[in-house]
Amino acid sequence: KKAKYRLKASEYLDRSEKVQEILSKEKENGKYHEHIKIEANSTGNSYNSLFGRFLDETVTSVTVEDPYIRAHHQIVNFVRLCELCVKKCPNLEKISLVTAKDCNGKEQESKLAELQKSLAQGKIALNWEFSSTSHDRELRLDSGWIIKLGRGWIFLRLLRGISPRLL
Repeated sequence: KKAKYRLKASEYLDRSEKVQEILSKEKENGKYHEHIKIEANSTGNSYNSLFGRFLDETVTSVTVEDPYIRAHHQIVNFVRLCELCVKKCPNLEKISLVTAKDCNGKEQESKLAELQKSLAQGKIALNWEFSSTSHDRELRLDSGWIIKLGRGWIFLRLLRGISPRLL
C-alpha cells in the first residue's frame, strides 16, 4: 500500500515539475499572466503580498500610470508603493508617475515634490507628468513585468487611528 502512495506522490511531483517548466517558458515568452480578484471589504491585501515578488534587484525603473493620484489618501497609497519599491529593489534609480492634475494642483504638486526630495536622499529620481487622457492604471517595471490595476489602489484601506506620513 505504501508503494502505491509513493508512486502516486512521485507522479504528482513529476507533473508539478512539468507544469513549472511550461510556466517558466511562458514567462520567458511574455505569455504569462495572472488574474487576482480582490473581494470588497476583504483584508490581508498589501502591495507586498500582491506583487512584491516582482520587485527585486533587476528593477531599476518603475512607471506608475494612474489618473487618480490626486487626493491625499491616493498620494499616501502612492507613497506606500514607493516605499515598497525602495525596500525591495536595491538597484532602483527612477520612479515615474503619469496621473491627472487635481483641481487643487498646488497641493498635489507640493506633496509629490516632498516625496521627490525624500527619494532623492536615497539617490532615486521621482518625476511625474500630468495627462488628461490617461485612463489605464498600471505598474510597469523595467524587468518586463506589467501589473494592471483594474480598479486602482483602492483595495488598501486606512486603519483608524493611523496617520501615514510621507517617507
